[in-house]
Amino acid sequence: MDNFKDEFDSAINRRASGSIKWDEDRKDLLALSLADMDFRSPPCLRKALQKNNEHGIYGYRREGKDYFQQIKNWMKKRHSWEIKQEWIEISPGILSGLSFLIEGLTNPGDEIIVQPPVYFSFFPLIRKNGRQVVANPLKYEDGYYTMDFRDLKAKISSKTRLLILCSPHNPVGRVWKEEELTRLGEICLENNITIISDEIHSDLIYTGNRHIPLPALDSRLAENTVVCTSPSKTFNCPGLQPGNMIIPGEKLRNIYHSQRQRFDFEHLTIPAAEATKAVYKHGEPWLNELLAYLDNNLSYLVHFIEENIPEIQVIKPEGTYLVWLNFRQLNMSSKKLFYKLKTEANLKLTPGHTFGKAGEGFMRINIACPHSRLQKAAANLKSFL
Repeated sequence: MDNFKDEFDSAINRRASGSIKWDEDRKDLLALSLADMDFRSPPCLRKALQKNNEHGIYGYRREGKDYFQQIKNWMKKRHSWEIKQEWIEISPGILSGLSFLIEGLTNPGDEIIVQPPVYFSFFPLIRKNGRQVVANPLKYEDGYYTMDFRDLKAKISSKTRLLILCSPHNPVGRVWKEEELTRLGEICLENNITIISDEIHSDLIYTGNRHIPLPALDSRLAENTVVCTSPSKTFNCPGLQPGNMIIPGEKLRNIYHSQRQRFDFEHLTIPAAEATKAVYKHGEPWLNELLAYLDNNLSYLVHFIEENIPEIQVIKPEGTYLVWLNFRQLNMSSKKLFYKLKTEANLKLTPGHTFGKAGEGFMRINIACPHSRLQKAAANLKSFL
């Protein structure tokens, strides 16, 4: 059996590498902000790219049958979801694919629903495409988030065309249950609203929870849903920009396909395609050890904050390597918190207000880092308070 713990424990210096997280601020900051991991990608991915480099030719290439087969195998094994090859449409990362869908499925001025506090890139992406953001905030009660279906129904208008679902949810860490997804799907079907389900964190699930791909629930939902997937979060390769849109409905699939052709996107880069095949074929042992390591980091952080920093409440995630922290007892805005943590604790987290108004007073911390780095961050946080 492979043992990857030593690699996870290795505190790699990412400075001067062009890292957005580590190189675009003060050099002394401890950055647990942006959603990439401070771990090397799995050996199988590195070997695949090295083999391609040794070949030395980077001509025009197609993804090939094996590419689609490995995605099919992965979905079946990890999520018990049987998909067909023709459902899979490639994408240069998830956000570009979202833009293709917004352009193809809506008109300027149409409304798109999001559920804040939610991934901050959704907001400018919708607005830059000339569409309107409609917020359906999650309900927050006793440290737990749920969907607000009453508010959702009240927000729907004749101009509402899409709902972007974050599943699992970034930043609050919810792994949505079957009954929640079913209810959401019913409301969207009743109102002719297409669902784009961003499931990029779907492989990062903690014990006791189960990710359910939305189209797997019901044939009607399958026809009305686009699932956005990528190995980028799971295997820490977002810089390669791999992405796939799984679209069971022929009508939706044709619209997406025509949009990517309109923008002349025909094939993934060679590294993105080779990485995807390698990790879906050989990366599962690495992922299983990663999940155990993340679970240990999460347990440590929860215990440390409960014991040492009672002013902060941890919203314990059911999935993702991102942890949502409630600082509201401090009566301080997220902007001020962000500034004070940087200047007084040498700690860079992601401020809650960037996820929408519902995130005010919260901060997001990334625990996908060596345990020693997380310990240092926790100690800095304790000293700050």
